[in-house]
Amino acid sequence: MGLQEAPYSLRLEPQAMNKIRALARQERRSINQQLCMAVDWYLKEYEKEHGEIPVEEEQAPGGGPLPPAALPGGLPL
Repeated sequence: MGLQEAPYSLRLEPQAMNKIRALARQERRSINQQLCMAVDWYLKEYEKEHGEIPVEEEQAPGGGPLPPAALPGGLPL
């Protein structure tokens, strides 16, 4: 997974969090990894149906694009 500049606090309903926790345990992943995989899957499925999501290129300090490994969620632009 890629690096994220700043942590993002995610608020979920207790039942949804319990299900994520159960899946993570079943798949032997951290809750963070499980959530990242769910987001990646959702984005891929969304783009299959609606086309590529346009995003602005992020800039590294001092200018220039960020290397792909440093993009949030490890998603290529």
